[in-house]
Amino acid sequence: MTFILVTTYFVLFLFVSIIIYGYFYQHKDNHFSRDLIILKSFYNSGELKAIKEIVKQYNMKSKLILDSREKERKKYTIYDDSINKTLEEILINKNLIQIMEKQINSYVNKDHNYPIELRLYDKESQGLRWHVDKALFYKPYYECVLTLENDTYSMFQYLNAQGNIQNVIPKSNTLVCVTPNSIPHCVTPSLKGNRIILKFVVTFQHNTVNNVNFKSEFNASNDNIEIKK
Repeated sequence: MTFILVTTYFVLFLFVSIIIYGYFYQHKDNHFSRDLIILKSFYNSGELKAIKEIVKQYNMKSKLILDSREKERKKYTIYDDSINKTLEEILINKNLIQIMEKQINSYVNKDHNYPIELRLYDKESQGLRWHVDKALFYKPYYECVLTLENDTYSMFQYLNAQGNIQNVIPKSNTLVCVTPNSIPHCVTPSLKGNRIILKFVVTFQHNTVNNVNFKSEFNASNDNIEIKK
């Protein structure tokens, strides 16, 4: 009886240990700072499935066009408020809000004043050169990229505080959020396959629109968007 009890406890301990190890191994490369957040396998299976279903439901892939702001990718900008709202309710969930508010020390807005974009980097894409994001709002906020699909050799690279290049392989369900005017970063060439992402913005109560940059962003893409006050 004692042997069976000890064996049962050992098996239970081993099972729990494997689960804990698996969780921390899966998230071991997560990064948290004010200017850069990297979250691997962030959304649960139900959330990720729901996001992909919305993309499929509205045939967004078939609507991709060459992005006049960046020739190495294609994009589809979602201007339908209801679709944006539905996606934001999944993308900007309680866990993400908690993480971001801790880093920025401000409250996340309910509305984010920026249309979500589906973007494609195909096998011919040379990626993105080194750059820092242009600020569309005053004071810190996050510009986020969620990888939905990726069978390329492409990597997200950024410079850490010591000036060293860090490499991130953006597998499906990897979320990267950067504050503008901060972290130099780039995307390496695809070489094969496709990488499909959703680009979205998370703003805070302290943010106000930078009208000049906001208008130039959408003029460059030949898009017309109303700037909400």
